[in-house]
Amino acid sequence: MNGLIDVFGVAGQSNAAGRGTASAAPITVAGLAHEFRQPDVLITPALDPFHGAAHGSAWPAFLDTFTAASGRPACIVSKAIGGSALLPAASVTNGHWSPTGLLRAAASAAYSSALTHLAAAGWTPVWRGVLWHQGENDAQALRKLPTLSAQYAAALIALAGHFATSVGPGEMYVLRLGDRQGFEDGYAAVRAGQDVACAAPGLTMAYDECAQFPARGWMRDPLHYAQVGLNHMGAGAARNVATHLGLLASAEAPPRGMTIARRLRQAL
Repeated sequence: MNGLIDVFGVAGQSNAAGRGTASAAPITVAGLAHEFRQPDVLITPALDPFHGAAHGSAWPAFLDTFTAASGRPACIVSKAIGGSALLPAASVTNGHWSPTGLLRAAASAAYSSALTHLAAAGWTPVWRGVLWHQGENDAQALRKLPTLSAQYAAALIALAGHFATSVGPGEMYVLRLGDRQGFEDGYAAVRAGQDVACAAPGLTMAYDECAQFPARGWMRDPLHYAQVGLNHMGAGAARNVATHLGLLASAEAPPRGMTIARRLRQAL
């Protein structure tokens, strides 16, 4: 293959990896939607389950919407880790994304590997940055983190800087944390920290409706999003990212019935 291809990393924890229903995710278009998996596997069309996902994720909907809106191929490199924290004090078993943890270096290596592999395969990869959805572990550690909002914001800004330095110039696109009954104060603190971080250079709020998922009935369980929520999150973030990058080739809103991929197949 050859030509430009937009590349996005994914980082965060289980809702970023995906715990939905793969059969209810959009069907993406071969040659447009790609997933890179280490060490050197490029998959197209990119379909659930993505790397790290037990079931369905937001990323088929993201790729489906982004490629149709931009008219360009795109690739996802998912390094989300279920149960991971941003702050060391919130880490339980699956590590954290701070400078003293192992996750950020592993993700950077995977993103860089994807760019190298795509270039070797004849593509011209354009690194766009990291799609970040995380904060559940940190929110539930509020008692240990009385200044959670400020700590989270500073850590997220630093993480965005790490990826920009280690992988290449690109942004961190934040998909704002949702909510959970019994932990509302902690979740609100993380969301506030994400809002502050997104006022800094290099970070952009790409999606902010996850806190409404419980009221909409879009939860699989008290912690994880159902596929309808993941699809909405992925499609909404994709359209916002394409608009932010000036790549929105279509003025059409994301479809709520037939997927863009199926519309494209009918048109081709």
